[in-house]
Amino acid sequence: MKIQKRHLFVIFGIILLGVGMQTFQYLKVFKEEIVSAVTVGTPNPGHTWSEMECNPDNMCFDADSKKLTVAGDVCLSGGVCLSQLKDNGVCGTKNGKYASTVPTATEACTSGTISNMTGSYSWTCVGDVGGTNASCSTVAATYTVVQFATVGTSSWIVPIGITLVDYLVVGGGGSGGGGNGGAGGGGAGGLLTGTNYGVIPGSLVSATVGAGGAAPSANTIGNNGSNSSFATFTAIGGGAGGLDGRNGLSGGSGGGSGWNTSAGSGTSGQGYAGGHGAAYTGGGGGGAGAAGGNGASYGGTGGIGLTLSISGTVVCYAGGGGGGSENSSGAGSASCGGGAGGTNSQAGFNATANTGGGGGGGGWSSTKGGAGGSGIVILRYINNH
Repeated sequence: MKIQKRHLFVIFGIILLGVGMQTFQYLKVFKEEIVSAVTVGTPNPGHTWSEMECNPDNMCFDADSKKLTVAGDVCLSGGVCLSQLKDNGVCGTKNGKYASTVPTATEACTSGTISNMTGSYSWTCVGDVGGTNASCSTVAATYTVVQFATVGTSSWIVPIGITLVDYLVVGGGGSGGGGNGGAGGGGAGGLLTGTNYGVIPGSLVSATVGAGGAAPSANTIGNNGSNSSFATFTAIGGGAGGLDGRNGLSGGSGGGSGWNTSAGSGTSGQGYAGGHGAAYTGGGGGGAGAAGGNGASYGGTGGIGLTLSISGTVVCYAGGGGGGSENSSGAGSASCGGGAGGTNSQAGFNATANTGGGGGGGGWSSTKGGAGGSGIVILRYINNH
């Protein structure tokens, strides 16, 4: 059967139409894939994205375009984002706390590396991979103060975390002698102080505050003060003041003497000896910082004490009592809590409580000596380690 020529043209046209439709469909899909692909930047002149082999799973770059800049996080398959790889510098355990020595690596930075550590212990924890940097530093020590002022024995439970304490222990001061030709001043209580004494957190430690020596009646030697203590430290009570015919007594610091008698001696490391009396005047009691003054035409000056700030306030402790005098003027003065001496018919003055000061010596034979001051125990510890 012969196929006419016009039939051939019809068949050929149908084939061309089919090929054209297939080509159109292919180009449509190709265009959708190119448009849906992630494109970055603008192609350089002469380039089009259709010239690049991209599909929806690829990020396409023009090799001649600028560097990629991403605003926000870039995440990889599996949900890991590049922001999670940043290492921010984080201050260590000593940040904002007192440090007596240079912080160790862990104390300085818990994350990051240390930079620019200085003598004042300020530093920077340097982050990595775009992480932030943290500025860190230690601060001055702040203290908690524990004070025992009531005469008698108390117990103290060492707080958890506290292993070192500073301490001050002052014994009770001795009283001055009762007046008889100018009596000697009382010696101050012994004084012990120190830093960084080791204690055990949670343990029980006893503290004892010694009483001052009671005021004596006329023509009577004074009374020694009582001991104060903390842990293994004992501050000896001050020695009593003497009078004409009676020596001063030894103690933490020694009591002053009367006329023609000997002064009391102090305890090494705690206080000094009392002063010697003269005609109708008594010597000053010894203090924690110096010996009592000798009597002359006036009563001897009480020995100076020590000025300390362990309580948070500057206070002078353990001064000796002044010597008494028969004269209407010229009694021995005192400092640091000690009592001044009396004159003529005047009794010796009492020392200040909780200073461990010695009492003043009495003046004439009908006068009493001054009472010694009670002692004290003070502890302090750093609360911002």
